[in-house]
Amino acid sequence: MPGLVLPEGKLGQSKDLPKLIRRSEIVLEKLAKEGKEQAPTVTEDELKNFKVGRRRQRNQQALINFFDHAAKGDLIITPEPLYRGKILIGVFLDESNTAVEAKSPRHYGPTPVPARRIRWLKEIEENTVSSSLSQSLRHQHPFSLIERSRFPEVFSLAYDSFVYGERHSSVLFNRKVDYTDRETSLIGLVSSISAVFCEAVSTGDQDEIDLLTALLSQASMEYHCQQAADIHSPGFNRFISSTATALVIAAFVASLSLLSACDSAESMTATLANIDYVNSSAPADDACTALVSETTDRILKTIGSDKLWKMCQAMKDAEARAGLESSAKIIK
Repeated sequence: MPGLVLPEGKLGQSKDLPKLIRRSEIVLEKLAKEGKEQAPTVTEDELKNFKVGRRRQRNQQALINFFDHAAKGDLIITPEPLYRGKILIGVFLDESNTAVEAKSPRHYGPTPVPARRIRWLKEIEENTVSSSLSQSLRHQHPFSLIERSRFPEVFSLAYDSFVYGERHSSVLFNRKVDYTDRETSLIGLVSSISAVFCEAVSTGDQDEIDLLTALLSQASMEYHCQQAADIHSPGFNRFISSTATALVIAAFVASLSLLSACDSAESMTATLANIDYVNSSAPADDACTALVSETTDRILKTIGSDKLWKMCQAMKDAEARAGLESSAKIIK
């Protein structure tokens, strides 16, 4: 919409919006015919005689969605041209009804374009998303609200770990080429232990849990995770649970990674006492963060120094060989 001058207030309440869109369409037409060296001018006669295009209503609703409805912190996901095979995902930085003036000299010369500030999070290969999401993004409308059923997949693309309703999700990445059954075994140990301890903490069970018992016994199904894996190199294991288990898995693996950098079991024990778990995206009293923190801390202290040191060495090997990495980030 080059040359579009946005009215004051909400676009959806403006009676002038159709006329303003018409003016922008004339500007676009003139740029194509007359070149981009100068910003085109539009007369009242041109506005009156311009033939309304079939896309007018579509473009009007797209503008309303983009400027009126998209709020600060909302995600935006958009496909690039089909030949590139990429999808961009980002987050709006400003409140709704906020616009900035952008320019694209290559396309519009000096003519400004109203825009929103967006922080782009990731560029994703389109062939890695579901066909239904890809088809939805290639919908004829230029900016529409995505279907609620697509939210979990979009959150998975934007955020490696997230909580949406009762859905808890995290990812373990393998960044290098040599992913083996040793990594699978380590991840299996971590997920089994996490499920048992997550149930114990959630239900208030204070009884001491033996590590072998944690491995051989099974937690209730609600504390286990669905798992989606793409272990080609590089690849990932995604965990999804109705409880905090998926997040505990990520925190557990990140803790092993941090502790594996220690040069001795004694140094590891000293470092363990100073580990804190935080969620920079949630308020300080976030109940989920407290549960993940308590559960992971209890796991690490129950394992015992000798066994924990061996798990840390297994983690170090997995990092070197397969590039195993948690979606929970380490901040030293």
